[in-house]
Amino acid sequence: MTVQPSVHHRRRSSLFIYLLPLFFVGAYWLVRGYLFGVVDDSHAIQIPFLKATLDPTLYPNDPMLATRFAYPAYYFSLLALLARQIDLEPLFLGLYLLTLAGFLLGIVALTRSLVQDAQPVRPVAVVLLLSLAALPVLSGDDLVIRSTLARHMALMLGLWTLVLSVRGSQLAAYTLAGLLFNLHALTGCYVLAMLIVADITSLPRPRWPEIGLLAALALILASPTLVWVLRTSEAVTPEWIALLRLRSAQHSFPFSWPVSDYVMFGLWLLLAGLGWWPRRRTTQGRWLAGAALAVAGMGLVGVVFSEVLPLGPVLRAQLLRSTKFFTLLALPLVAAWLLAQWDRGGFARLGSIIAGAGLFIPDPWLWCVAVAAGTLIALLGGWAPLDRAGRLLERRAGNGLPPPVRQAWHRVAGWPGAGRWIIVLALVTGGLALVANLSRTPPAADALAAWIDVQQWAHDNTARGAIFLTPPYLYGFRVDSERPIVGEWKDGTQQYFSVPYASDWWNRMRDLQTETSTTTAYNDLTSAQVKVIRDRYGARYAVFFADKALDLPVAYRNPWFVVYLIPDT
Repeated sequence: MTVQPSVHHRRRSSLFIYLLPLFFVGAYWLVRGYLFGVVDDSHAIQIPFLKATLDPTLYPNDPMLATRFAYPAYYFSLLALLARQIDLEPLFLGLYLLTLAGFLLGIVALTRSLVQDAQPVRPVAVVLLLSLAALPVLSGDDLVIRSTLARHMALMLGLWTLVLSVRGSQLAAYTLAGLLFNLHALTGCYVLAMLIVADITSLPRPRWPEIGLLAALALILASPTLVWVLRTSEAVTPEWIALLRLRSAQHSFPFSWPVSDYVMFGLWLLLAGLGWWPRRRTTQGRWLAGAALAVAGMGLVGVVFSEVLPLGPVLRAQLLRSTKFFTLLALPLVAAWLLAQWDRGGFARLGSIIAGAGLFIPDPWLWCVAVAAGTLIALLGGWAPLDRAGRLLERRAGNGLPPPVRQAWHRVAGWPGAGRWIIVLALVTGGLALVANLSRTPPAADALAAWIDVQQWAHDNTARGAIFLTPPYLYGFRVDSERPIVGEWKDGTQQYFSVPYASDWWNRMRDLQTETSTTTAYNDLTSAQVKVIRDRYGARYAVFFADKALDLPVAYRNPWFVVYLIPDT
């Protein structure tokens, strides 16, 4: 009679814990924001790709759009099936919410698998909060889901692949990894490597042939994209490597990254190691060590064969982006360590507060100072004399509080553990949302509306093949206009998939007086230079800010932009 209520209680607790991230979706949205269309610079490429998949007659004579045939992913074909039934805006919003919910649920599932706590809601609450922190990821990547992109969906599915593996569902994990390769090849590659090494280190030797069979299954499922990659692969040239370093050093050339990136990642590695150490002899501990070893191996290969002996396949694979999965796997371990220091009290508790709060600091070096200081205080707090002194100071500080505050504290301490942590979760996320919205500088509404208005005018009043000359540092003209353009800086990311396009893109940028993503020399083009660009690339219209005066006929004007017609010679 006493067992059944306990079972029901555990089931209700588990159900509540898995419902918590669904409520957290709203808080995440408030803190991180949501981007769609021209507001998201990645959509500047991905939405035209999708539209060209839906209607191949769009964007004629646009070399950037031609690179989609060398982009090895079936993401746009799958998305097009939905886009034929649902308008893009509600479709992208719905997929964003599903992706975000799946991502947060995956974090909770991973935490439940790795962290045992007398109050199960505690580690879940801490991990959900830490998902909003400034978590370190190398290679110019991040864990922030702000829109609907292939890499966001792949991040969520890759996380669930690792969850399945750490729970012992190897067949499901390898199957999902193989299918994931067809959605986003880079993520599928990272996850499969982590699965293989993690299983070798955690499973007994007699099961290693099983790992080989499962890896073969994953490769068979990934074969459509593997064949695509092999069919479209091109030999790289020194010029391609130089242009890749110029445009995308943040992804493929680790020696160009700021030192703060490595210091932050090293401190995160330290926190994860402190949380992993008590679990090191368990099967899950060995699995985590293997996954970390796989990431370290990919990172080493990425450094050697990008900076020392550059190889095209390694540069394209951007192997250091795999560190985002190490960051995700470390989340529950860091949460467990912070909670363990909190439970110790004294200086250890103070250190956990400082280190945990430091993870939310946006400035990299302040982040490092706070996390390092908090970690050191927590570790030193375990020394017996400091431990006694810390507990004494903690008691005195508590006794020094005003009586109403002490009474309120005791009342809250008497509530159920889940209730206390939910209140903490609500208060902290509310504060983060307030700070984020006060500090966020969204694009001027009238300027953004004018930029979209110009695109809509182009869509309604020009031929499909009319090529536009646009400011290369303003992204997304293709999104609403559905017209080809001479080029923008963001287009350069497509050099990963086409060696000839790299030099074509760079020639266009030089003709547009652009050498970096922030160069605005385009605004200084003369009428004669615009005509030269017309003759070279077939541009029919030129878009400038409204204060630009050229000796050309005006086709359209709004308060922010002017569209010039470039007549034939």
